[in-house]
Amino acid sequence: MVAKKYTVEWRDANGKVHRQTGFTDRAESWSLAQKLEADAQAVQTVKHRKTPMSEHLEAFKRSLQAKERTAKHVRITNNRIKSLFVSGGQELNHFAGQRGSWRAVVGGGRPA
Repeated sequence: MVAKKYTVEWRDANGKVHRQTGFTDRAESWSLAQKLEADAQAVQTVKHRKTPMSEHLEAFKRSLQAKERTAKHVRITNNRIKSLFVSGGQELNHFAGQRGSWRAVVGGGRPA
């Protein structure tokens, strides 16, 4: 049995399932679903890149604490990560949104 129109189902960046009427052709409907999912992921990526590094570091610190790591482990790990990004008086947030710039600090290489 051939459907009159396929229903496209995709997940957004937050994991929420969405449904939309697709096309009469299955392959076109599948392509539409992939495009919608990729678009939703791109929005999340942009939002993620605009988040300051200090917020990412704080979230990571909280995740370590939630995993019941020792206070010493959390402190040492946090300080080591900070030292990677704080170089020559640069602020931690200086690198937010600059793809690959952390490589110049960490590895001495040039940004990608």
